[in-house]
Amino acid sequence: YYGPDFSLHVTPNLTMENLNTRQYLESVKQQVFEHLKMLQGAPGIQMDQVPYDVETASPEESADVRPTSEGSQHQAELYD
Repeated sequence: YYGPDFSLHVTPNLTMENLNTRQYLESVKQQVFEHLKMLQGAPGIQMDQVPYDVETASPEESADVRPTSEGSQHQAELYD
């Protein structure tokens, strides 16, 4: 549609007359706003970790527990 350069900017033809009246443009704008009012927005849910129950969960089951430095390390990490 926008060939040959496929640009979104289309230079208007100076010999063409703009036949869009202000009243027509306002009615189109009003229809668009009415349609947008009918759309349901996406629910705004904040991303957050669910805390585990401290009394019933053991630390091994928690995803927040990280291995300590006492664990095995790759040999490439221990160099001089």
